[in-house]
Amino acid sequence: METETRIESVQKSETRNGNKRWVVKDSDDREYTTFRPTIGREAAKYEGRRAHIEFHEDERNGFTNVYLDRITESSGPPEGGSSETDPD
Repeated sequence: METETRIESVQKSETRNGNKRWVVKDSDDREYTTFRPTIGREAAKYEGRRAHIEFHEDERNGFTNVYLDRITESSGPPEGGSSETDPD
C-alpha cells in the first residue's frame, strides 16, 4: 500500500532482545514500524515534512502491525503551497 502524508515524528528504540526499532507517526496519528536501519534513518530525514511511503500490514494474534517498507520525497505540491501556477 502507498500514501502521501506528513511525518510528525520518528522514534528510535531498542527491543528487549537488542534490535533497533523505528516508529514513524504521521499527521493522521497512524504509526508505521520498521526494523531496517536504512529505512529508519531515511524516515528521520522527513520528520516535519511530507513524504511518500510504502507499507504493508500484517495481522498476528489479533493485532494488526503496519510495517514501513520505503519512504521517499513527496511528489505532491509543497505544504502550504498550491498546484496552481497562475498568479491571478
